[in-house]
Amino acid sequence: MVEVQGAWPDGFKSGNRDACPSGTVRHNNGGGCATTNTPSSVFVGPYATVLGGTVTGNSRIEDHATIIHGNVSGQSTVGALTLLGSESNMPYSWYHTFTVKDSATVKSTFYPMGWFGDKTASGNVTLLGDLEYYSDKSSNFFYGLVNDSWNGDSSINDVTVKPPYVWR
Repeated sequence: MVEVQGAWPDGFKSGNRDACPSGTVRHNNGGGCATTNTPSSVFVGPYATVLGGTVTGNSRIEDHATIIHGNVSGQSTVGALTLLGSESNMPYSWYHTFTVKDSATVKSTFYPMGWFGDKTASGNVTLLGDLEYYSDKSSNFFYGLVNDSWNGDSSINDVTVKPPYVWR
């Protein structure tokens, strides 16, 4: 562990929360930033952001996830550093949508979900980590290159060391 003095956590300046991005407000369920049409049944965690797309049902937007262009519904969860969807801002680029529905979980870290085309995560699928997601999936655990030829893993083991952590 590291002890840091005089620093503030991400999202804070001088002990106060940063303002939400333009077009968003603090969401009453979780305290993250979301568009005003985000239903109160949706949880938007304190560091998560809903900039666009459609987020409905009892879905959860957690951690540092950002919804840009896509659909999140049902009992689904989007978390970690996930960027959901992409938005075109150049004449030679494109936008893609990504759908997370049912009880699916997406916790990605690198490419925006939807980078490789309009795709869907549904059922009880779990997508974790650095993903190149080329195929719609609805069950099992996936990470890395996800295409039609891989059926995923039926279970995974968490190798994170459990607390309590101590100063040395």
